[in-house]
Amino acid sequence: MKTVIEFMRSEGTDRLSCLATWTRLGRERGWNHQHAECGISVEDAKRLLKFWKPDGCIVNNDRLPAEIFSGIPTVFLHRSAEGVARGAPVVEYDERAIAECAARELLQLNLECYAFVSDSANSFWCRERERWFGNAM
Repeated sequence: MKTVIEFMRSEGTDRLSCLATWTRLGRERGWNHQHAECGISVEDAKRLLKFWKPDGCIVNNDRLPAEIFSGIPTVFLHRSAEGVARGAPVVEYDERAIAECAARELLQLNLECYAFVSDSANSFWCRERERWFGNAM
């Protein structure tokens, strides 16, 4: 049985549907799917990796440095490519498409003013989305 550890950024309500899918896929493919706590520290993540010796990881937690996953097949979700090794698999949202869609929807309202509100962490994806939103407006 192959072990896959998932390191997520948050415990949003959308996680419930993802966990159901992971459970189904795990059973079908013989995976042992482990889910790390969202607030896991780097040291605890290292201990978890050492204990489980995973066959692969899915990482959507920017607080964990990419280096700790060295030697383990890992897919990084929604993470700046600057923080991972060249050629590492990174799955991202299309920030331009999201921003342009938002601008189209807002402009249909014919309001006097529009604003872009950044996330509190000033994440790379948010800066990209803001740039594209400004261009679209």
